[in-house]
Amino acid sequence: VLPRAVRFMRSHIDELVEETMRGIHTRIPEYARPTDETYRRTVRAGVELAMRRFIDLLDRRDETNWREVYEAIGAGEMHEGRSLDVLQAAMRVGARTGWRKLIVFGEQESLSATTMGALSDAIWVHLDDLAAASVAGYARARIAEAGELDRRRRRLIELLVAEQPAAEEAVTAAAVAARWQLPRRLAVVAVD
Repeated sequence: VLPRAVRFMRSHIDELVEETMRGIHTRIPEYARPTDETYRRTVRAGVELAMRRFIDLLDRRDETNWREVYEAIGAGEMHEGRSLDVLQAAMRVGARTGWRKLIVFGEQESLSATTMGALSDAIWVHLDDLAAASVAGYARARIAEAGELDRRRRRLIELLVAEQPAAEEAVTAAAVAARWQLPRRLAVVAVD
């Protein structure tokens, strides 16, 4: 059954990707950027990779670099200022699209409920893998950003308490970089 399912899914990959893209653009406004062709190509590449990776799992091989890509996608979500809810909603759109196509295959092949259940399980295992990779990338990006923000805030403090007053432009630029609003007055407390 699996070799036939793999052939069936591979023969419909373009249709699966297009249907998933339509579903994502319809249901998830954060990803609907019709005038941004680069963004559209990026989303399409992520969708296609997810679909191909699922088919590879059915084929009992996993040769793509999907994990690194989905970690980068998770990091991208953090940099875009979104939670992972939006990405996971897009993943669910893809999973539902794939499942509907597998139902068509199951009906054509008269597959048992047990076999269809196994195919369904494979989709959810795949979805969990993609989600875990994106969470890892998101977390790493958040940690890196927090470390960078801490460095920027330390630099701002150094400028504010320096013996020689820093130029106002330098302090303002450092405050913007540190995401900190400059106070009107500054008081320093030394603790031993």
